[in-house]
Amino acid sequence: GILLRKVIRDIPPKPVEETKIQQRMVAGTKTNLQVKLNSRCKVGGILFVESPHEWLKLRPTKLLLDGKELQIDVSLSPPLSGPSTIKFRAYAIDQWGLTQLKFEIEPISLHIIPRAKYAAWLARKYLDEAKAGSLMLASLPTTFKTSSLFRTGIEYYGSRSYQPGDSLRHIDWKHSLKLNELVTKEFSQSRGQSAMMLTNLAVSDDEEADKLAYKIIVTAISLAQEGIPVALAAYDHEDVRLTTTPLQPRELVVRSLELTQQIVAFINPVKYLSPPDIARLRANISRVKFAQSEASRVLLQLLQLEYRTLDNNARLNPATKTLLEALAKGKRQVNIVLISHRNHDAEALAFDAFTFASKGHAVIEL
Repeated sequence: GILLRKVIRDIPPKPVEETKIQQRMVAGTKTNLQVKLNSRCKVGGILFVESPHEWLKLRPTKLLLDGKELQIDVSLSPPLSGPSTIKFRAYAIDQWGLTQLKFEIEPISLHIIPRAKYAAWLARKYLDEAKAGSLMLASLPTTFKTSSLFRTGIEYYGSRSYQPGDSLRHIDWKHSLKLNELVTKEFSQSRGQSAMMLTNLAVSDDEEADKLAYKIIVTAISLAQEGIPVALAAYDHEDVRLTTTPLQPRELVVRSLELTQQIVAFINPVKYLSPPDIARLRANISRVKFAQSEASRVLLQLLQLEYRTLDNNARLNPATKTLLEALAKGKRQVNIVLISHRNHDAEALAFDAFTFASKGHAVIEL
C-alpha cells in the first residue's frame, strides 16, 4: 500500500515530455529523425512506445525511465494523406509493476508537400534555366528498367536465371556449370535517341494521381536534360487523349505539365493479381506443338485460345490504340517509356511490351 501510494504520487499522468520538431518533406520520400524525451518520473520504470502507422518506424521501442534524457530514432515515409501531427502510443510501468499509464506523445509536426507540387516546382525551375541540363534534380523517379526479357543488344549487361524461351546462344555455360543451373546472359543496346512517353492518365485515388503527376513531370525533365526528342502519347480508361510528334526539350516539359491536368479518377471493377507472361506463353505454345498425344493437342488449343484472347483484348484497349497512333507519327523504332498504374491496361501493356520489343523497340518500364 505504501509503494502504491508513492507511485501514484510520484508518477505524473504524462511521465515524459517531448521536444517538438517541425518537419517539411515531400510525400513518399524517406527521412530519419531523432526524438528526444525528458523523463518526469521520480520512481523509475519502463516506457514502451508504438507506431500507429506502417510507414513510421521507431527504434528502440522500450526505454528505461531513469531520469536521463531519452532518445528515439524515427524513420518515416508519409503518404500524401499523412497526418499533420505525428503521435506515438506510449505506456509507462513503474519499476515495481504496480501501475500502468497509457498516454500519447506528439513530438513531430509534419508538413507534407505533394509530389506533384514538388515536380511542378522542378519543372518551373528547369524552364527558367537558359540551358538544358543545368538543373540538378533533388530526387528522381524510379530508375528506368528495361524488361529483362528483351535485353538483346551487344553490350554485356548481366546474368539471370534461365527462363523458357531464352535463346541457347545466350546461355552462360561457365556460370551454369558453377551454379548447377542454367544461367542466361543479358545485353543492352542504345536504340537511338528518340523516345516515347506512353502514359495512362486513369488512376483510382488522389495518392495514385499524385504519384503519376510526379512521374510524368520528372521523367520529362530527365529526358529533356539529355536533349532527347520525346513524343507524348496519353490515354485513359475510355480513349486516346494525346499523341504528338517528337518534341524539343523545353516544349516537352511544358506539354508534360499540361498533361498532368488531364489525370482522371475512376473505379475499376476488375482486379489483377499479376500481368500475364506473354513470352512464357509463346514458349509453351512452341514446345507443345512438337508433342503428338491427344492431351497435348487439347493443351495447345487452350494455350492458343489464351493468346488470341489476350491479343484481341489488347487491340481494343486504349493503350494499344494510343501506341499505334503515336508510332505512325514518328520514327519506326523508339524507346517506349511506360508510365501507368496498371489498372484497366495491365494485360494490354504486357502484350504490347512483348510484341513491340520483338519488333526492335526498347521497352522501358517505370
